[in-house]
Amino acid sequence: MAIEAGLSLLRGRYTLIDRQIESAEDSESWVAVSEDERRVLVRLWPYTGTEPPDLLRALWDAELRTLYRVASAPGADQSILVIRDAGLDRTANCFVMVLEAERSGGYERLSVALRNRKAYPWLRMADLSARRGMWRALGKIAAGIALLHEQNTLHRNIEAERVYFSPDTDVESFRLGGFEWSVRLGLPATGSPPVGWCSPPEFFTGKYFGYRPETDWYGFGMLVARCFRPLEAYEKLEPIPRHRKVIEQVEKSSAQEFSELERATTLSLFADDPYERLCDAKTIANCIEDIVDGLESNFQIDDAQDEPLILAINTNSQELLDRVTELDFIPNPKEPHETFSPRDALHVATLVQFVQQDLDQAEPCVRISSVRNRNFYLLEGQNLVFRLAAFQFTDRRTNRSDFTWDVGYCTGLTELRGTETSVELSSARIHVKSVSEVRKRFPLKAPRSWKRYLPQVDPTLKLRADLSRFYNYIRCTNQIELLLLDAEIFAYEMDGEPKVEDSKIQIVIKEVDRNRPILSIFEIDGGLTEFLQKQFVSRGLTGKQVVLTEQESLLLDPKERRANTWSIEKIDAVQQRITLTQIADTELIRSPQKPDI
Repeated sequence: MAIEAGLSLLRGRYTLIDRQIESAEDSESWVAVSEDERRVLVRLWPYTGTEPPDLLRALWDAELRTLYRVASAPGADQSILVIRDAGLDRTANCFVMVLEAERSGGYERLSVALRNRKAYPWLRMADLSARRGMWRALGKIAAGIALLHEQNTLHRNIEAERVYFSPDTDVESFRLGGFEWSVRLGLPATGSPPVGWCSPPEFFTGKYFGYRPETDWYGFGMLVARCFRPLEAYEKLEPIPRHRKVIEQVEKSSAQEFSELERATTLSLFADDPYERLCDAKTIANCIEDIVDGLESNFQIDDAQDEPLILAINTNSQELLDRVTELDFIPNPKEPHETFSPRDALHVATLVQFVQQDLDQAEPCVRISSVRNRNFYLLEGQNLVFRLAAFQFTDRRTNRSDFTWDVGYCTGLTELRGTETSVELSSARIHVKSVSEVRKRFPLKAPRSWKRYLPQVDPTLKLRADLSRFYNYIRCTNQIELLLLDAEIFAYEMDGEPKVEDSKIQIVIKEVDRNRPILSIFEIDGGLTEFLQKQFVSRGLTGKQVVLTEQESLLLDPKERRANTWSIEKIDAVQQRITLTQIADTELIRSPQKPDI
C-alpha cells in the first residue's frame, strides 16, 4: 500500500495529513492527527513481504523498550519528543512509531528556519533578548541529550534537522527528536562515517570511527554555532574543511553578535583537540546558565560584584548561643566566667566574630544546599549549619513587610539531612552582622544579592535520580533471580538402561558435576535430590515434574519442554538416585552422557 496523505494507521487511530517532513532511504516522517485531533509526528519504516524478518522485529521490540524508558524519565517531555504509541501495521507493511512534542505540538524542523533566518525574529542575534531566548532553548536541548545519556542511549545525529519547533511559540517549543531507532534497520553498515554536521573531524582522519557521548556533544556544539552564525552555506563542504570554516566564523564574530563568554563556550564544544572539548553535561548546563544571566545585563560589571554577601544573625537566639557555647565560645575573653548578654555590645560583637570565623574556616569553602519541600537553604560553615532564608524588612514608605535576598537571614541551626542540590560558595565573601545592625542601615547601598548563588532546585532531577535507583534495583534483583534459577539447572547421567513397562518409560538418573560451576553463594545444599524433595513438598504435584534437555539454558521451546517433561516416581536420598517416568507415546531418544535437568 502506498504511503500518502489520508492513510490511516494502527487500526485508524492516526491519519497522515498532507505534511511529509522527511523521506530517507529506510524511513519516512509525517505529521498526523490522532483520534482526539492531536497533532503528532509519525515515523514509518516500511518492510517487504507479508511479515517483517524476525531480526527486525526483535530489534524493534528492543528499541521500543528503550524509548518507553526514556519517555518515562521525569522532565523528558520538556526537552525531547516522547513516544506515545507504536506498532506493526500489516496493512501498510511498515513499523509505526508515534511521537509527540508535549506542550508544543510543533513539528517544523529547525534546519528550515536556519535556511531562511530573516523570516524568524528569534534568529536575529544582534538582539540580546533573542540571544537569551535561544540559549535557554539550547539549554533544554542539552538537558535532553543528558537525559538520553543517563538512560545509556546515544543520539548519534545531533543537528538542526533533528530539532523540532512550533512557529507559533518559537524557541520555547524546541524539542529534540531523531534518536528513535538510531540503528538503521535493514540497511548494510557502511565502512565510512556520515558526512553530516554531527560527525567530528577525527572520524575522517583515523582508520576507525565510533560513537561516544562526546560525539553527541560535538554535534550539539555545531548546532549552537549554526543557531548563532549564518553557516548553512557550508553544508555541502567536506567535514574537515567545514569544521575549520565554522571555527573561523565563530572567532571573527563581532561583539554585538557574540560576547566573549558565548564565543569561548561555543568554541570549546567543538575544539580541534577532542580532549579539550566540553563534554560534561553539568558543566555545559552551568556555562549556558552563566551566559543567560550575563545577557540579562549585557555582561555589564555589577557595581556590587566586589561587595560581600551580608548574613544577618539573631543574637537573641538561645539555640545559637547553646551551640556556640558547646564550641567553647566565650563572650568576654578578659572575663571568661561572664554570662552572655544580647544587650552587651562587646558580647554581641564577639558572637558575630565567632560565627564569622566559623564560615571563614569552612573547608574547602562555604556550601549552600537546597532542602526538599522547604522554603529555606542550608549554609554550611566549619562547625555550624544555618537555615538560610530571605531577610524580612518593613518598607518605611508603605509600612508593609516584604522579603529580600539582598540580605541572607539565619532563621536557626540545623543538621545536614535530606539535601538535594549543593553549590560551593568560593567566588563570594560573607560578612556576618547582627539583625539589629542590619535594620539600622537598611536599605543597604549597592548590596550583593544572594539569589545568583542559591542552588537551583529542579524537581525533575530528583525524580530522575530516584527512578534511576529504582531501575538499578530492578536490574539487580533480576540478575540475582537469574543466578538463583541457574543454580536449579543440574547436570545428570543415566544409571542403567531405560525400561518400558505398562506403556511408560522409566529411567534412573544421578547428579554429576556441571561443566560450568555454580556461584558458591547460590549453590543448593544437598544437590539434586534435596532440591527435588523440597520442590515436591512445597509445590505439590507440579513439583513432581522435571525437564531433561541437552541445552544448559533457562529458555526452552514450548514443544521441546512438553516432549522432554518427566514425572518423578521415586527419590532415593541415600543412593542419590531419582527414578523418572514418561508416557511411552513418543519416540524414545537416548539422552546424551551429561545433559542438564
